[in-house]
Amino acid sequence: MRERGLFYVLVAVLLWGGPSFATQKSISGMEYSYPVSRLGEGHSFGNSYIYVTLDGKTDVQSDRRTPRYGLRESTNQHYYLYGWEVSLTTAGGGPLVPVLTTFAPAFQQSRLEQGSIAVDKKFLVPFENNYLRSAHYLLEAAGDDHQELFIHSRWLLPKGTRVERVEWKDHKYLVLNFPDRAQGIVWGSGEIASFATREVAGGEQRPGDSSAAGGSNASRVPEVELTATYSWTPKPGGRAYALSFAYSLDKGEGVRTTLLNTLFDLFSPGAGSWSSHIARVQELLKETHRTFDRYLASAQLWTPDAVINRGYQWAKVNQLRLQQVGRRGASFTNDPPSDITVGRDTVWYLMGSSYYAQTWSRKLLDLWFQWGLETSGKFVEYFAASREPIFRDDYGLNIADNTPLLLMAAHHYYSLTGDLGFLHSVYPSLLHSANYILDQRKVGTNNRFGLVWCTSTDTFVRGLPVWRNAIPGYNLCGAPTELNTECYRSLLLVAELAQAMGDEPNRLRLEDAAQDLRVAINAHLRSHTQANPFYYLHINTAGEPVDDVTGDLLFPVLCGISAPAISRSILKELFSDNFWASTADGAGGIRTVSSAQRGKWGYQARAKPPGSGPNWNYGLLGGVWPNLAMWAARAAAAQGMPDLSLKALRGTFLLSEREDPAIYHVVPGEFPGYCNGDDLVEQEMPLSPFLPGIYIWSSLESFLGITPHPSGLEVNPSLPTGWDWVGVSNLPYRGRPLTILAIREGKTLYTTVPLQTQWKQIQISGSLQEKFSFRPKGSIFWLVVPADHGYELFASAAEPASGKLIDSESRRVLVELSVPAGALVRKKFLLK
Repeated sequence: MRERGLFYVLVAVLLWGGPSFATQKSISGMEYSYPVSRLGEGHSFGNSYIYVTLDGKTDVQSDRRTPRYGLRESTNQHYYLYGWEVSLTTAGGGPLVPVLTTFAPAFQQSRLEQGSIAVDKKFLVPFENNYLRSAHYLLEAAGDDHQELFIHSRWLLPKGTRVERVEWKDHKYLVLNFPDRAQGIVWGSGEIASFATREVAGGEQRPGDSSAAGGSNASRVPEVELTATYSWTPKPGGRAYALSFAYSLDKGEGVRTTLLNTLFDLFSPGAGSWSSHIARVQELLKETHRTFDRYLASAQLWTPDAVINRGYQWAKVNQLRLQQVGRRGASFTNDPPSDITVGRDTVWYLMGSSYYAQTWSRKLLDLWFQWGLETSGKFVEYFAASREPIFRDDYGLNIADNTPLLLMAAHHYYSLTGDLGFLHSVYPSLLHSANYILDQRKVGTNNRFGLVWCTSTDTFVRGLPVWRNAIPGYNLCGAPTELNTECYRSLLLVAELAQAMGDEPNRLRLEDAAQDLRVAINAHLRSHTQANPFYYLHINTAGEPVDDVTGDLLFPVLCGISAPAISRSILKELFSDNFWASTADGAGGIRTVSSAQRGKWGYQARAKPPGSGPNWNYGLLGGVWPNLAMWAARAAAAQGMPDLSLKALRGTFLLSEREDPAIYHVVPGEFPGYCNGDDLVEQEMPLSPFLPGIYIWSSLESFLGITPHPSGLEVNPSLPTGWDWVGVSNLPYRGRPLTILAIREGKTLYTTVPLQTQWKQIQISGSLQEKFSFRPKGSIFWLVVPADHGYELFASAAEPASGKLIDSESRRVLVELSVPAGALVRKKFLLK
């Protein structure tokens, strides 16, 4: 479908001429602009209730080759749109051709051109307001031509949807009556010139149909195609046009009134006019902008590298668009728009969101402690957050990584928030789960090692209790090194929480148990073979060590098991040519299996090898999963190797910033899933939901050296070569905004909250910053500190910028300065 669409665009260009094709991408702040010819898919948008994915022309995807199409409701998992396309023609029939697409946090926009006519087609989904079950196109004339245009809209609707044209205040609009009795409306800012419906072959196979995916249309469920045409003449005072879709799950006579009120103020004198509708859509866009800006300003990371800063901020946007509410409350899925909530992936979402979206993080943790925890103390693999009755599965594994990881997430959240209500409510469960982990050291017929042991002899997901849990024909049970190191780490962290609760006996007991497990890991899982001088992959269920060299070598380093010398050797191996894969533009990542394993069972650089059918290896036997590099970045910084951290985090985000995204199957600003291990072509999904949280966590903790504890925040920065500074502003820390500036010279830390650090610490008052405001041109970190007989302004930026420091009371300009790219500028001043 993408190939055909691109063909028609190019034909249109040749026939009608006129479009001013851009030839290269451009990046301005948080916005990307790309020629449409270089794009495949577009951004995914979501709010609490809906999820929708666009294509590169800013139409709603209807291509069923991926699960991301149409518009889906989170609470009941129903689709209310299967696709939505909006195009324009002149009165003479000439089409406006999409030439340039812009991606921004609050919207996606395509520029459409034909001769001297230009129109920006902007799509938005409201975020955090009262109008969430809606989606909108805002068309804005960009040229000076005032001739009549026709807007053509095509919707694909569920089978059985009834469409009727009705009238309100002399304005004709469309009402949608869905098969489940939900209702929707389609409203255009001007009159409907025409509309029609017909039944078409859809994209879902009929129940019991055994034909292959992509088979004939005869095997597909019928859908309702709704088409409508609107007339629009852009002119001064009316150069915008809005087209809106809204729906409600409520059933009753008042629903239509409620829906109309989402599109304009129903009770205002101008209700229903074209201007009232456009004003509402423009206000929804502004509100969405403001909401994203608020989150972007929270826990904002500042480094001398613009790629790192941009990746960190886009990671937040990716996460926010994934905040869905299921039938049982706030949830997170690793496979949007589904309701499947996976333990390990939820944890990595939380490791990022707990730094800046703590209210949502609490809700997500509450969901898991209510629905994901078995009476034994084990956390399940996943559950369906909107299914009734609830469906849960632990894959039949007596222990998997979900259990220790969720203990880590609880520790992380509490350490940052100091949320005693949360800790008191879950502490008994945390102890119970820690005890369950210890009990798994006593199971297993061949477990003579005192290691945490998974007893399964099955394969695929039911024989893989670790993050690489989808390898056909593969078993990684017995004592996996990854699982054991995570259990060690989780026991230590629960011991810290026991101390916070004043539970000294359990603190001592769990600390001793953790150290005993650490000894067992280093006694039995250390490898000394020629192929692998580091750690075994696992001791299998037969009691035999397996020395395959994989990216899982990272976990003894990440979890604090391996000695410093071994840790550094492992990191050097992971960043060697055997593991590190990269391209000329700097994009890169770590292979899941060393390329030195070529010829051994299962090594495949290609995630989907030719002829593999449905049983491909998901990139887990030689492909590149971006999470490995981000985990390695955090581990490298802790070992005093921050240049590797920078390489990993830059390389990860550059995977999405390709010159030709369609070739690599990526979308600018979205963290892609797994890639081939040779050419780095993405093979899973353009937005992999659990990766953004890891990027936030790793970037903050690698460069600033943040380690949260219940007793306080430990901060020991680790600056790459050439970096003289790093900072974070407005990080929510136990109810207070924390700002930190770390300066290499003198290893000095300026902070608004007392920290645990090995650096020289200078605490400054947070209220001091409120005496000033800063008017930047560009993106600048700024901080005012007391100095001899006055004050000193620190200002830093990744890209050239300038600004003015203003006295908040007198509005007088106190300091003007310019900041070169990557620099830190200091300027003293007096406050008279």
